[in-house]
Amino acid sequence: MPLYNLMEDAATAEISRTQLWQWVSHGAKRNDGHVIDRNLFERTLAEEVEKIRAARGGKVPQLEEAARLLHAGVLPAQCPQFLTLSAYDAIVAGGG
Repeated sequence: MPLYNLMEDAATAEISRTQLWQWVSHGAKRNDGHVIDRNLFERTLAEEVEKIRAARGGKVPQLEEAARLLHAGVLPAQCPQFLTLSAYDAIVAGGG
């Protein structure tokens, strides 16, 4: 089922989220030697949310939900099966 009729976007979200989960879970290293761990993920996510919020002039409700979904899809010990299942629930609950 596509998100807003964009199946490619849903597939890209799943692939990207799963890659992040794998990097965090296995302590992958960046080219600069820093380990991709929970702290780096949380810090980077917060920084990116702030950049978007600042560019949009304040709170962006969809952004908060997207960040929450990504956080929940990347940090559990067991990789969640699908990010998009939670996203669909949020879209339906939000009327969207």
